[in-house]
Amino acid sequence: QYGPWDVILDDASHISPFTIESFKAYWQYLKPGGLYIVEDLEVSYHLDWWGNPDPDRAGAGGPTIMQFLKGLTDDVHYKHGGGGPNRLRIAGGRIESMAFYPGMCIVEKAAV
Repeated sequence: QYGPWDVILDDASHISPFTIESFKAYWQYLKPGGLYIVEDLEVSYHLDWWGNPDPDRAGAGGPTIMQFLKGLTDDVHYKHGGGGPNRLRIAGGRIESMAFYPGMCIVEKAAV
């Protein structure tokens, strides 16, 4: 009954598989041109949070949230390189841009 939203701030679980599933579930409810913010990314590197100190290896529950977000950067650059929209097939619209900050990533949904 709520949404679509201009901004989604994901501060829910610190467990990567749950954060990834939240992104996949809520992305479709973000307005075109909206921002999806994921914070506490440092848990990707902590074993206590199902992460892995080795950024190239999955955590206890599968890919870390950082590995997932790094993969999404392909979606941005793939289209820029002429590969067409939404190579990763994320339901609800393609990614316009992504910005990484310490412990946080801001994902901008394409306006069209």
